[in-house]
Amino acid sequence: MASSTRRTGCSRNRQHPYNNEENATQSSQWDMENLENWTGARFRDELRKLGINIPKSWSKTVLKQLYLDNKERLCTDEREGATVAADDHIRQPRECSDHQGIHVDSNLGYNRSVRPNMPNKLDKQGRSRVFSDGKEVCNNYNNVRGCFRTTCNLLHACSTCRSTGHPAPTCTGNRQNHHNVHVPQKYSQTYKNSTSSKDFTQTKPDNKS
Repeated sequence: MASSTRRTGCSRNRQHPYNNEENATQSSQWDMENLENWTGARFRDELRKLGINIPKSWSKTVLKQLYLDNKERLCTDEREGATVAADDHIRQPRECSDHQGIHVDSNLGYNRSVRPNMPNKLDKQGRSRVFSDGKEVCNNYNNVRGCFRTTCNLLHACSTCRSTGHPAPTCTGNRQNHHNVHVPQKYSQTYKNSTSSKDFTQTKPDNKS
């Protein structure tokens, strides 16, 4: 009886290792980092970030292996601050006894809108994104107020004709014929463009009294 009471007293006084806040935080971090503690829903969420939507009938073992084989495809889009897939090539799960013959269809719903090389159509201000030669054009530069950044990493070019000489509000043409100039009928203009020089000649008709 005495030994039983001692054991009861010891168990009553013994504290759980995760009772204090610090240990509880460590426990939650450990749970998050240890894949063995992930649920099937957690694996599905992580795979969805990679653009892989898989059937609900697949086992946790398959989801885990699929995640391990594809997790290096994850990267962070610094512009959006979001975790996205670095490419659209889904790596098939390696063969093992639990999922032999399972193949992930590349057309199962890869979300191409989050790819870094195919970014979202709108910027943070809700304006359409424009690209020229693989670089994003600065929307602020093409605003009436102009770009306010001291150092701007975006391309300062016209969003209409892609020329770097002027913003969109002062553009006089379009992307195809932005060199065209409206000329009054009584003048004939001839332009000669070359890489070294630009000649301009202008003639007026004879005035008749």
